[in-house]
Amino acid sequence: MGKIANTFEVVIDRPVQDVWDYVSDPSNLPEWLSGISDIRKSSDTMKVGESYGFKRRFLGRQMDGTSTVTAYEPTSKYAYHFTSGEVEATVTYELEPLGSGTLLTFSMEATVGGFFGVAPKIVLGRATGEYE
Repeated sequence: MGKIANTFEVVIDRPVQDVWDYVSDPSNLPEWLSGISDIRKSSDTMKVGESYGFKRRFLGRQMDGTSTVTAYEPTSKYAYHFTSGEVEATVTYELEPLGSGTLLTFSMEATVGGFFGVAPKIVLGRATGEYE
């Protein structure tokens, strides 16, 4: 088992509400996170405790996964915990108004095992690059 973690910030030239609406809707994931497909939401309303399923191709492996919302604070914080094959992670988005735009802080903490645990730094680099 290996542990990986990363945080980065990006300024987005859109109002906080627009960024929130986009990042807190799992159906948008396939638009910007490569390898994600087949989002299966349990509800059209996201809140803490809601879950959704997904399929993902990552480092040549096809995986099914489930995400559960762990934080849902409209226009400020959205987080989910997911399991997918040999990967278990928590992903957090924090949003702050910055002039007419938004400062988005992304953080991820994960435990990787099996195939992915052999080279956690490679997994981290690939996963972080997909979110940036």
